[in-house]
Amino acid sequence: MIINAHRAGLTIREVPIKLYPDKRNRPPHLRSFRDGWRHLRLIIAHAPDTLYLIPGLTLLVTGIVGLALLSSGPIQFDGHYFGIHFVALASMSTLIGLSATLLGMLAKVAIAIYHPVQAGRVVPWLKRGRPLEWLVGGGVLIFAGGFAVNLLLALQWLFVNEPMEQSVHLIFTSSTACVAGVLMTLSGFVLKLLLDSLGDPGSFRR
Repeated sequence: MIINAHRAGLTIREVPIKLYPDKRNRPPHLRSFRDGWRHLRLIIAHAPDTLYLIPGLTLLVTGIVGLALLSSGPIQFDGHYFGIHFVALASMSTLIGLSATLLGMLAKVAIAIYHPVQAGRVVPWLKRGRPLEWLVGGGVLIFAGGFAVNLLLALQWLFVNEPMEQSVHLIFTSSTACVAGVLMTLSGFVLKLLLDSLGDPGSFRR
C-alpha cells in the first residue's frame, strides 16, 4: 500500500499509535527472518532504479571506457600498468552493467502493467519511442562489428604461425561486443511484449 501510494503521488503521513502487548497466551506469529525477508524482497523488487538502473549504468559506462582505452593494448597511467587483467574486468563490468540496465527497463514496464499510475519518465518514454527497433538495430550492428573483428582475427591467427599476444586485448573487446549485441536484441523483443500490454501513453503522468 505504501509503495503504490508513493507511486500515485499521494501524501503519506505517520499517525502515532500506542502498541500494547498481546494478552493471549500463545507464541507470536511473526518470524524475524522469514517475514523480514518477505518485506525486504518486496521493497527491493519495487525499486528498479536502485537495484538495476543506477548501478547498471555506472558499471556500463565504466566498462565501456575501460574497453575503449585498453582495446589496442596495455597502457600505463601515473606509474600504474593496466594490462589484460583490466580488460577482463572492463568486459565483465560492461556485460553486467548492460544486463542490469536492460533488466531495469523490463522491471519498470512490468511494474507499470499491474500498477498503471506511474510518475516516472522511463516508461512513458519507452512507450512513445521505438525501443524494439533501437535495441534490435543497435544490437545487430554491435554484434556484426564484434563478429567481423573476431572473424578477421581468427583468420589471421590461422595464417600467421607466430604468437599474437598483441591482439588479445582486441579479441576481449570484440567478444564483449558480440555478447552485448545478443543481449540487446533479445531484450528488445521481451520489452516489446511487455509494452504491448500497457495502455495509451497518455495515461502516464509526465
